[in-house]
Amino acid sequence: FGLNIVTLRALAAVFGVLTLPVAYHAARVHFGRDAALITLTLLAVLPWHVMSSRWALDSNLAPFWFTLGLYTIGKALQTGGRWPLLAFIPWAVSIYAYPVMLYPVIPSSLAILLIFRRQIAPAAVFWAAGIAIAVLVDVPFMLFLVKNYLFHLEHLPFEGALPFSVPLLAATRLSQIHQPIVATIFNNLTFIISGYRDDAIWHQSRYFLPLTGAAPYLTAAGAVLLGWRWFKTGRPDVLLIVVAAAVVPVILI
Repeated sequence: FGLNIVTLRALAAVFGVLTLPVAYHAARVHFGRDAALITLTLLAVLPWHVMSSRWALDSNLAPFWFTLGLYTIGKALQTGGRWPLLAFIPWAVSIYAYPVMLYPVIPSSLAILLIFRRQIAPAAVFWAAGIAIAVLVDVPFMLFLVKNYLFHLEHLPFEGALPFSVPLLAATRLSQIHQPIVATIFNNLTFIISGYRDDAIWHQSRYFLPLTGAAPYLTAAGAVLLGWRWFKTGRPDVLLIVVAAAVVPVILI
């Protein structure tokens, strides 16, 4: 449809809207109908989500795919059948939207497979096939990492035979960071505690701080409740595993 404002914004707008029903169904799988309705309502009015649905940035597609992964993994664990074939595919796609998703996706996936191993064992063939499909989806991205981060190659030996290109970056995002890790952690914690406020123009709404500012504290409170439920019932929780896996990269990166 050409390169213009409408086409640039349409993709984010469509995926932003689609994230709402996906979040509802994901929350319903893990917590039931009432919690799903609350989740849907909060997400619909969350200024951060409204902004990300109108901002033509590729990384804003990540919440849709990551949340869809919470749904497919939940269905795979609860329903079984052929759902394990789809379980990790949305997370594999989310990495293309925002490569930083590698940091919560990989440890979350490994922890889920380890902690739920007894539940997964009877359908191990389907789970193994699902993992293989997810890995296959990420092969182009893995080659990109090999070329740019691991070996810094001008060309891969077999690149000419591939049905897709593997771009070479002039510089990586990590190579552009020139501050001590302590400063990075301090800045990230300040950013989170202040409600993701960075003085950008789209964060200046009078409603932005009270609603978005509550998000990290609601997340922390939810994690405590999930931890307490896990402790009392002995039943592990996918969402708590994901939150735990996301804490380190959020603070460090």
